[in-house]
Amino acid sequence: MLLGHSGPVYGLCFSPRVNILLSVSADTTMRAWDTVTGVNRALYRGHSYPIWALDVDNMGWNIATGI
Repeated sequence: MLLGHSGPVYGLCFSPRVNILLSVSADTTMRAWDTVTGVNRALYRGHSYPIWALDVDNMGWNIATGI
């Protein structure tokens, strides 16, 4: 179970290069989750509004978020 966001989750994206699941939420954050343990590995802040979408490039190096 992935607990951490304080609002609804609007998007998920898997980064196979590092086995991380990324999530974005109405709480204006993006989180990185370890797919083996389910532990929240990172919390990214910076948006002022809910984040509705995200994507990872084919190489797994770049992440884009959008409102």
